[in-house]
Amino acid sequence: MIWRRVIIASGLIALFACVPASLMSATSLRITPMQYQTTLKSGEKQQGYVDISNPEPETVEVSFEVQAFRQINDEGGIEFYDDKDVLAGVALDLQSVELGPREVLRLMFLIDGAKLPQGEVFAAILARTVPQDAQGSAQSVRVGTILEITNGTPGTHKASIETLSAPFFQVSEGLSATFAVRNDDSTSQTTGFRPQVIVRAAPYVAREVDGPLVFAGHSRTVAYKDPGNYFGFVWMQVSIDDSSKGQLVIAMTGYWRWLGPLMIVSIMSLVAMTVYTRRKKH
Repeated sequence: MIWRRVIIASGLIALFACVPASLMSATSLRITPMQYQTTLKSGEKQQGYVDISNPEPETVEVSFEVQAFRQINDEGGIEFYDDKDVLAGVALDLQSVELGPREVLRLMFLIDGAKLPQGEVFAAILARTVPQDAQGSAQSVRVGTILEITNGTPGTHKASIETLSAPFFQVSEGLSATFAVRNDDSTSQTTGFRPQVIVRAAPYVAREVDGPLVFAGHSRTVAYKDPGNYFGFVWMQVSIDDSSKGQLVIAMTGYWRWLGPLMIVSIMSLVAMTVYTRRKKH
């Protein structure tokens, strides 16, 4: 339920939000799941799989590779790069295959914790169509599954709330706000994590949610939505550990959108009738 209340403003929800569009969808190749999260004990091996499907009526040749990835800016951009430890620690069953029309392939892979760095490891299994045009004019399509691996003991991290912005008047299905989470770890680290974020709507509720995946020295922006029935002055506050930002809003959400005006009109009518009655008596 809690995860349904957090909506990433840009990019994917299932995947790391800033994966390029070419990895999110393609007209001639699909991959599921788009995100794979796992935790390994020290030295543990674990097997997994992804399904690669060809929705087109023609046979396509597909090649596979494993790369590491990292966040490169605060706008959500990422880059894929070769890493010998990741390549050694994530082994694929196949390097290439021909997929017939409407055919689905289950690609197995093995994660070897003994060959991966300790802590958080971020990699991607990438599938790419191989153009059959000898001139190379045909477009190649690439899709990918993001791997978020915690290998052994995770590292210690620090994050902060950089900004918070919310509409002052909120009349909708629920409360909404946009906030930015910054990973304050040293930029010499190439790893990232998902910080725990506390979102308060005082005097109503306080919720703990998983923050976005954010890499060292970078920020990620989150669009937060909390469907519910809120009325009156609400203090919205977002915090991570000792870092927080707050803002006052006036809310009339959920059923209060019709009940609130009805109550206001009823009270005003009652006041008007009381004043009229007293004046008439005098």
